[in-house]
Amino acid sequence: MKKMRDRTEKIAVLGSIAYDQISSTRGMRKVDTKNSLNLKINAPINRFGGCGANIAVGLSYFGVASTLLSISGKQDDAPYVERLGSKGVPLNGIIRVRGKTSRGFVITDSQGEQFTAFYPGPSIRAKTWERHLLSLQEKLKNVEILICAPFPHTLTRITLAYFKKLKRRPLIIWNPGQYLDQLSQNDIAELSDSWDWFIGNAYEAKFMSRDISEIKTIIITDGEKPITVRNGGTTSRYSFSFKGEIKDPTGCGDAFNAGLIQSLVKLPMRKRVISRKHINQGIKAAQSCITRLGAQL
Repeated sequence: MKKMRDRTEKIAVLGSIAYDQISSTRGMRKVDTKNSLNLKINAPINRFGGCGANIAVGLSYFGVASTLLSISGKQDDAPYVERLGSKGVPLNGIIRVRGKTSRGFVITDSQGEQFTAFYPGPSIRAKTWERHLLSLQEKLKNVEILICAPFPHTLTRITLAYFKKLKRRPLIIWNPGQYLDQLSQNDIAELSDSWDWFIGNAYEAKFMSRDISEIKTIIITDGEKPITVRNGGTTSRYSFSFKGEIKDPTGCGDAFNAGLIQSLVKLPMRKRVISRKHINQGIKAAQSCITRLGAQL
């Protein structure tokens, strides 16, 4: 981890804190899921995860401070709180409530196909989240980039509305992940007024309408295939190669986000336009993540 080069938290990360159980199997494609959900897996390992925390820890890896906006369960979050503190992630953006912290159950087969089951953890009332954001207003008014990782829809909507009203509106990046297919087209269209960039995989990008794609920046990852960037009606593709050993793809998307965002925040706000340089930084971070077990850099 690099030494923090800037203690001012110009980045806010909205997303989950979760404990991951990660395992592997010989091949999920051979399983007939229509008739059976039985699957033999290898011994699972426990790791720290959750997309929000993964990105915040990834930014710390690059020496960039961020405010993590999240929820954890007091019943079992002590080890995670200690880890975040050790990584230089401020804790005052996290609401600790009764219950158990989120859990992710990830199974990867020999072809890199993944199955993920997610327990979202304790829930809170919308008013509680609104008060939480207001309590952080002195800190959040300095935010220049907000990355919205997978998080409950109601709380995401409240957070987007809060940042949209700020006198100095930050660049807002939406990465909804596993929550996206739970949203209607009306939900997605409503939220599109509040974000500037979308980052997602090829499956998630299918939910973006043509109208949205023509006025927003859409960044699409697709495994080993080139990364696609749609910006103002134009499309660019960025190919890459990887010669290292693949150990675990869990968290690679979060690492990509952290690598890309840390390269953006170095620039003046008016110059934060996506380019090959930023994409390459994201790719480099993702490739570093895939060579280790667990979802964090």
